[in-house]
Amino acid sequence: MSVVYSPKGKQIASGSVDQTVRLWDAESGQAGPILKGHTHWVQSVAYSPKGKQIASGSSDKTVRLWDAHDGKAEHILEGHTNWVQSVTYSPSGEQIASGSLDNTVRLWDVASGECLNVIQEFSGGVFSVAWMELNGRQYLVTGSVDQSVRQWAIQKEPEGYQVKLLWSSKHDMLAVTDALFEGVQGLSEMNARLLKQRGAVDKRE
Repeated sequence: MSVVYSPKGKQIASGSVDQTVRLWDAESGQAGPILKGHTHWVQSVAYSPKGKQIASGSSDKTVRLWDAHDGKAEHILEGHTNWVQSVTYSPSGEQIASGSLDNTVRLWDVASGECLNVIQEFSGGVFSVAWMELNGRQYLVTGSVDQSVRQWAIQKEPEGYQVKLLWSSKHDMLAVTDALFEGVQGLSEMNARLLKQRGAVDKRE
């Protein structure tokens, strides 16, 4: 279901419907440790940026973290209510994002296994997630069954990790964050109504 190279390209991890993650020597093809613990298909595998850890997402609704050298299980991340389709590490390797058929993305702390935030603004399952850092800022991009690509800004605040939607490719949805419009000319009746409901339109309009 999923294959990925380690950051240095020396190892390969594969996730399978046989409920395991297998490690392979990329040069020789020799099989390494078999990572067992999932109770359903392994849909997605990812290496941490330094290659020391592997995350796997499964149809058993969990994300599992493994030592990439010996295959030892380190954490089980529980909270999703449907299949986990995609997992990715943050550039620092300290967090993980997981996308699920439960129409959410969850952010996790790698060290503690704690769920840091749940993004729920989807009308379909999330099949793909990617995380990057640019100019000191953290960004997440998601691909969903609701036919959207969305980009999010991730910020660590005193009260925890905050996620803000920056844009969406889905034309029939309207997302507004920290904005106030003084008029709604040119918007469809539905979008104008949504803006007013969200308090983003001056009440005099």
